[in-house]
Amino acid sequence: AEKKRAAAPMTTKKGKPGAPKEQVSSFSEQDVTTILEGVCNRRREAGEWLWYTDLVESDDESAATGAPWRALSKKERASGKNFLRVFRSQRGGDIRKWDREAATVKRSCDALFDDDVADVEDVVVPLWRGDLTEKAFKGLVCRDLTSRCGKDRKPVNEKGREDFSFDAQDKTLLDTEKMMENMKDQGMPMVMQSRDDMMEELYEQMEAEGLSREEADAFMESVNNPPPAEHVDGPDGGGGGEAAPADDE
Repeated sequence: AEKKRAAAPMTTKKGKPGAPKEQVSSFSEQDVTTILEGVCNRRREAGEWLWYTDLVESDDESAATGAPWRALSKKERASGKNFLRVFRSQRGGDIRKWDREAATVKRSCDALFDDDVADVEDVVVPLWRGDLTEKAFKGLVCRDLTSRCGKDRKPVNEKGREDFSFDAQDKTLLDTEKMMENMKDQGMPMVMQSRDDMMEELYEQMEAEGLSREEADAFMESVNNPPPAEHVDGPDGGGGGEAAPADDE
């Protein structure tokens, strides 16, 4: 990163007449860092792509929305196995409902920056320099800094997976969420979430704490359907008694 930083292209900044010209970068590393920090945030412009993804099994691509990102290899096609593929829609159109499938894509994005990339500066500086083609950048993140694309794609578990179809929603929902995020940045938090959104965020938090999806489901079931209160018999053995009050301290 230090070597690339030293070789970064510079531009001339105009100062007062007669003053020496100052060489500065056309934009700052912080500008790039700010963008990268929003790549996995659905409420940031850089994270809008999360709303346009669709995870589809190769055995049933007829229901896919958008275009496939990565084609099946000859080896994968010849195997006859079922693989999970990522389809992407054109940004600016309808977005998908934020559900578990969208949350899965977000978790994969978070894991890339939190676990796979050892130092985010190794991503920031090449982008800051601006001399990478799209293909070269994909190679950097996909193979040089991580092993995300260096392994064979695993087939879908034979037990199957729960699929969530691309439930198209009007893009005004995304615009509202971005407005809420901007207000939050300005110190004016505004809470306006649907119950489904809050449930999905709760699931994300539990899985971030290490709970499996099954454990999270069991926890939510216990919250939504608590066991009945214990019944206390009255003095006569009947059912008219009440629970004993707590001891005073």
